[in-house]
Amino acid sequence: QSSRLVGATSALVIVVTLVLLVSDAAAPLAGILLAVSLFAMSSMHEVHVSVLSEPLYLAFTVLTLAAMARRPDRPLRAGIAAALGALTRYAGVSLVGAVALWSFARRGTLAMKIRRAVVAVAPAVVTQLLWLVRTKRVAGAQSIRKVAVYGDYGPSLKQAAATLSAWLIPDPDAWQEPLPHRGALTLAAGALLVAIIAAGASRLVRERRSLAEAPAAAEPDDDRGVAFATRLVMAGLLLIACYLA
Repeated sequence: QSSRLVGATSALVIVVTLVLLVSDAAAPLAGILLAVSLFAMSSMHEVHVSVLSEPLYLAFTVLTLAAMARRPDRPLRAGIAAALGALTRYAGVSLVGAVALWSFARRGTLAMKIRRAVVAVAPAVVTQLLWLVRTKRVAGAQSIRKVAVYGDYGPSLKQAAATLSAWLIPDPDAWQEPLPHRGALTLAAGALLVAIIAAGASRLVRERRSLAEAPAAAEPDDDRGVAFATRLVMAGLLLIACYLA
């Protein structure tokens, strides 16, 4: 029952947060369509009804994205969400890296940039040290992990491709009758998704240019809306890049 509560709460946090972010960046209708799309995906259901760490990790990822986009001047908020994500899954280290780069890239002197990056990383450093101490005390002589380059990337890349395929082209009946040409359909869906993101980013660039060229005719809300949408897209792309890295 506790696992179900964690999964359901994570799903609530993910959907509500994303709907609010997309509604502010685009329009309420876009946020509603996003929620409908998420609930229509069989992969979303499969992940959240399983006793896995993914639902909680995805919730922390979305909260990190929200903090980066909404409060770029408060690196501690994003740092705390990223630190919790790193405690949930090893891949959460990518969240910490993204928050550090995001905080360092903000405008300011070099000293200000370094200070913001340190503040963003501090929660992860503290929590990982506490976890290390705890693990050393209970693990005994045998270690459970080691920091090393393990190699053998083939299975990892295959698993990554299978995960992308499961999310972009769900196939709930794969055990009985696999979907034909699923690989090609996944590539097509991925290309379409990249094209949509590129089109949205291009539109944001044009809107920012038009606001800069005619500032007198622009409303303050328009400027803030375009700036927030730009931050949301940039923060999302940075999170994706760090995760892939």
